Amino acid sequence: MKLNIKSTMKTMVIFGVLSLSAALANADVKDRILIAPTGDISARCEDGAPIRGIERLARIEIESAINNSGRAEIVADGELRKAISEEVYEQYLSGKFDATKSVEIGKLAGAKYLLLTNLSRNEVTTRELNILGVKLTEVSVNLEASVQMIDVETGVKVLVGSTGKITASSRGFSPEGITELGKDAKITDGKDPRAIALKRLGEAVLNQIYPTYYVIDINGSTVICDFGSNKGAVVGQTLSIMRADKFGFRTVIATAKVDNILTDKCRATLTGSPTQKILKKDVVEPVMTETAQITEE
Repeated sequence: MKLNIKSTMKTMVIFGVLSLSAALANADVKDRILIAPTGDISARCEDGAPIRGIERLARIEIESAINNSGRAEIVADGELRKAISEEVYEQYLSGKFDATKSVEIGKLAGAKYLLLTNLSRNEVTTRELNILGVKLTEVSVNLEASVQMIDVETGVKVLVGSTGKITASSRGFSPEGITELGKDAKITDGKDPRAIALKRLGEAVLNQIYPTYYVIDINGSTVICDFGSNKGAVVGQTLSIMRADKFGFRTVIATAKVDNILTDKCRATLTGSPTQKILKKDVVEPVMTETAQITEE
């Protein structure tokens, strides 16, 4: 498989990450997302051990984070089973399909986007502590996932990113059995560092899909946002300015084009009349119109 890069504007890079199009972010129309089974491509380290079976729980936590955000509709496994044969469904859950085949399954399921996540870090480490004469074991869970979002209709990647390293630690927690999770295992102890790390992973994936910035000042037809070169802002980029209601749902009230950038902020000029008065703390999301087309060798 190879990637043919087709650019329509300068890539917005955040430490090597492409931010998802703000078209995804319009809460008036929820996009349907098919979440592919999470894989584990992490390299093993000498100081830690992998948690076997955590991929399934990672996918569940990612789905929960997206659902709870109210910003998208997830294609349920029950819907997917109705759209494809049982044999194909079982192969799909096993992770045997590549991105191209998964996109085809997404089309059959009526999804707009396919979300691909793979654990690039999955390890448990322990260390012995002596605090005021009390000996304790500190257990740390380290997770990291790559995140890709593909437009099912076009096969174009609209997001390529990473959650970054996520660490959750617990003192006095027994490490016994922590590296093994059975097929249907659940983590019910909220103090379990695996549960904490998984929740943070889900939130980090959500933040990759919907990066959020804010208006920090307004001056006539220009707005200042906390979206600078360190976050991937580029001159000429279009921004959606959104108003969130009390339930967190967002509506686009204006668009603006970036014309000046500093390290931690940018200035943008409105491209039309806003539908509501723009306020400080209104949400700003960058619009992205470029990426990589997936094709077979």
